[in-house]
Amino acid sequence: MSFRPLSELIVVPGHAVFIEGCTTADKVGLESSRVGGYHGEGKLYAEHVEAGVRRAKDSESLLVFSGGMTQEKAGMRSEGESYWEIARDHGWLQGAGISERAVSEQFARDSFENLLFSIARFKKQIGKWPQKMTALGWQFKARRFDLHRRAMKWSAERFQYIGVNNPEGAALEKAIISEAATIQAVERDLFLTGPEFLAKRELRDPFHRQHPYRGIDPELDNLFDFLDRNTYSHSFPWAVAKS
Repeated sequence: MSFRPLSELIVVPGHAVFIEGCTTADKVGLESSRVGGYHGEGKLYAEHVEAGVRRAKDSESLLVFSGGMTQEKAGMRSEGESYWEIARDHGWLQGAGISERAVSEQFARDSFENLLFSIARFKKQIGKWPQKMTALGWQFKARRFDLHRRAMKWSAERFQYIGVNNPEGAALEKAIISEAATIQAVERDLFLTGPEFLAKRELRDPFHRQHPYRGIDPELDNLFDFLDRNTYSHSFPWAVAKS
């Protein structure tokens, strides 16, 4: 598949693995449609997908549905792949050439990797770094994604986070409390390299897969080699735009 020159990266992070054949409008909201995520949120995840597609229609962008094979019970199937199928099966990829520039990223295990691996996916697919990045997801996660953006030295002028929706009722109250604790942990560990985050990544990688993003750029390889808690001193390849 070839892509015309594109400048914007649009990232839709995954939260669950939808089962093959359960990504249509009549099934996506069923609890039996997916592995992972929280009760009653299937349709809310689909709204994230729809918002990403709407954004992509209005920009020269690569739309990336990001999320790895995080659920052992789902087998060798990723969040990103299943989100792409939601977009396809709802008919949202039919307009404005979206299907030609919508891909899945199938290795990310947390929100930091959703951004980092999607940037690498863009570079690998398009051959240059994106000029702009937009991420879409839960409204209550805006602060977390801004911290990730700051950690990887991505300028605020080139970044936008769009809060699509939130969980409902008591689920939102619980999510906000949990997110406050997560934000404190991320502020202490901007690159998510401490034992707490490593343990979560291990749980979300039941098949022990290795991402394929080495060899794209030497400076990106340096980042993969030397990422350490708040001490990364090498340059970031996207800090100065280059082809």
